[in-house]
Amino acid sequence: QALDALRGATGVRPLWLAASTHDGEETQCGEAHRRIAGSIPGLLTVIVPRHPARGPAIAAALAASGVSVALRSAGDLPQAGTDVYICDTMGEMGTMMRLAQIVFVGGSLVPHGGHNPIEPAQLGCAILYGPHMGNFAEITSQLDTADAAIQVAGAAGLGDAVGRLLSNPAERRRLGEAAAGVAARNAGVVDRMMTALAPLIDGGPADEAA
Repeated sequence: QALDALRGATGVRPLWLAASTHDGEETQCGEAHRRIAGSIPGLLTVIVPRHPARGPAIAAALAASGVSVALRSAGDLPQAGTDVYICDTMGEMGTMMRLAQIVFVGGSLVPHGGHNPIEPAQLGCAILYGPHMGNFAEITSQLDTADAAIQVAGAAGLGDAVGRLLSNPAERRRLGEAAAGVAARNAGVVDRMMTALAPLIDGGPADEAA
């Protein structure tokens, strides 16, 4: 129902999602939006901050920079004139990723170490991230090897990449399909690991079977 309401509110507007953002990234997302809004009519930027309590402060900072902001915690849905929609609520990341076809993984434009890109990959989103993905180096390497994501640098690089993908549906789909393939190859890794470890664990499945 929440997804249907959002789709009804956004219609066919071109949009992208900045997921799990940290302090210092939201202003860069706002700058990226301003860089490309003139060439992409109706552009909507959706921001899901890592810490929802920061929502009002983010909204105030972005509004001061000249963009129109709506806040989900206030019960708002994006209107025709909304430039940036801040989803400062809990438990809705999957909904927002299903709304967007392009996802920037936060914590990566600032030296935080990034966040897990598997969820947007599973949903077939075109994935962007900054240079600081050290906490998820293995999966990032797999995405890079499969040409399944785009690394960006700063607001300029982020805006250029978002604009390019919004203007090129075929490339957007290719990236999403490649990312979904990487996610599929990693499916069940915990089960496989536990099966391998079972003979070494007292009272594990292997012992019980014996």
